[in-house]
Amino acid sequence: MVSVERLISIGSVSGADLYSAGELIIPAVQVGGDKTYENVAITVAGLLSSGDGMPTAALDHYDPGTGELTIAAADVAGQVYTNAVIRVGSIISFSGGPLQESLLHSFSGPDGSIPGNTYGEDRSGIIQGIDGNFYGTANRGGANNTGAVFKITPGGAESIVYSFGPAASSPAGPPGSGPAPGTDGEGPLAYLVQGADGNVYGATGQGGTAGTGTVFLLTPGGVEIVLHSFGTAPNDGVFPTSLSLGLDGNLYGTTSAGGITERGAMFKVT
Repeated sequence: MVSVERLISIGSVSGADLYSAGELIIPAVQVGGDKTYENVAITVAGLLSSGDGMPTAALDHYDPGTGELTIAAADVAGQVYTNAVIRVGSIISFSGGPLQESLLHSFSGPDGSIPGNTYGEDRSGIIQGIDGNFYGTANRGGANNTGAVFKITPGGAESIVYSFGPAASSPAGPPGSGPAPGTDGEGPLAYLVQGADGNVYGATGQGGTAGTGTVFLLTPGGVEIVLHSFGTAPNDGVFPTSLSLGLDGNLYGTTSAGGITERGAMFKVT
């Protein structure tokens, strides 16, 4: 039996730093507690210590307070050394740093650029349309305080695409397809989806002919068509809460109530 006092080097470690010609190339390094930078190139001012053994951390770690960089593993002329602590000389370059957050738009109401329209609360998540703009729904607000579909440009400018409510205050669809007075959807809750035809589809949790919700189509020009008004239990699901576009081109979703057991249903709308 052979007793090993300590490990000086190991042959290969995936993702090890590469040291050559005075420069250290680091695939990923954690700075402080939570910021991770990628593809960092630095010069080495000096080696403070070398612990050897197997790497004790998945990433290198740099302490801004001490200026010390703890290296999990580094390839030096074909040999991999581990758990070394160095003093950083200068940063040559880096890429893939932490994401920088910026505020794109703050919701408020009433919006001075759209007189009479008050933006609602309880907004759903947004989608990015094929035109590059972002679209979402407000559960309340709009011209009738029954919800709206809004658009935000990449520059942060917001506008209301459609306000839910009576047909008198909404753009009319083709004959026989638009909402009659008092039958439009109210309170959109589900995420919007966009079809290959460029139209946006969504669901409202209330409104429609029975007051139990709708599935609607909205054209790029802001014309709404009610595709389906939910009925009453047990013949139909009521109060839809989700909507998705299937690979077959149909719309699928769930309701929070209704159906045979009156505990909800999964539906398909062509």
